[in-house]
Amino acid sequence: MIRLGKSLAAARTAAARAVARLGIGPTHLTVAGFILALISGYIYFRGYFPWAAAFLTLSALCDLFDGEVARVSGRVSRFGAFLDSTLDRAGDAAVIGGIMLYYASSAADRYVALGLAALVGAFLTSYVRARAESLIERCDVGLFERPERLVVLIVAGFTGWVSAALWILAVAGIFTALQRIVHVKRATMDDRKDA
Repeated sequence: MIRLGKSLAAARTAAARAVARLGIGPTHLTVAGFILALISGYIYFRGYFPWAAAFLTLSALCDLFDGEVARVSGRVSRFGAFLDSTLDRAGDAAVIGGIMLYYASSAADRYVALGLAALVGAFLTSYVRARAESLIERCDVGLFERPERLVVLIVAGFTGWVSAALWILAVAGIFTALQRIVHVKRATMDDRKDA
């Protein structure tokens, strides 16, 4: 398993080098990933789920490689990391918002509410980590981060199980945020003793 992980990491690095040699920078990939997520959200809204999943897959690939391209090309920057994180959240909103609009247009209000819960879970997961890491060194614990959310949305698009995906995103996202809150609570328990 470790050997497989190293092989995949080496393949990813080689692919990132090839992308960088084409003159494609990390910011190009970050912005392209965001635009593809916007397109995916619109296509989800229109109800063409497999096509939406295909565009979201392309968006996820951009997200997978932007950081690696930055690393291999020596273009890592704090602003690049900030922009990537910001556009990831906006992309999540576009995709889940597109699904919510699809259900709103078909008068399936319960799925609109479920989509809102999924969106809250996605945003809380990211926000709690960002806020936590201003207090403690790392807060990358939790069951369900962005890669898992993307996989669920992509599979849902190709299979048509979009309403089930909303349930998964809502429950797992809120659960992950709670896991992170508990982690920060434990990590900061010494604060009172020091006071």
